[in-house]
Amino acid sequence: MNNRTELVRSLLECDRPLSQILQPLNSFNWDSDSELVILETHHIANVLQRYLDGELSELDVENWANAVESREDIGYETTLAEMLDEAIFELANPVLTRPLSKDSAREWIVQLGGSTLVYENS
Repeated sequence: MNNRTELVRSLLECDRPLSQILQPLNSFNWDSDSELVILETHHIANVLQRYLDGELSELDVENWANAVESREDIGYETTLAEMLDEAIFELANPVLTRPLSKDSAREWIVQLGGSTLVYENS
């Protein structure tokens, strides 16, 4: 997979280890004249659910959010751009905001419109 759009989509989906996404993605510029993919609430909620399920660590989530935050080729779902930006900023900068915890992950999932039943047993 070397298509920039597919790599950025893979980043948002976090569908493989970040190193396997970022290594080929880093061959492209971080800046872009256009948004190739759109970050939606379900992208963040899915990553947080995987954290709650023990598939991702706090550092994995932080690294993912940092990779998303710094890309100009990722747009944000228009009606929720402010909330998405806030969530990504918090997840990418736990020292400046608050460390990721199971409680904060649950809060974000609910705020992003996720079901409370999704993580009930996490």
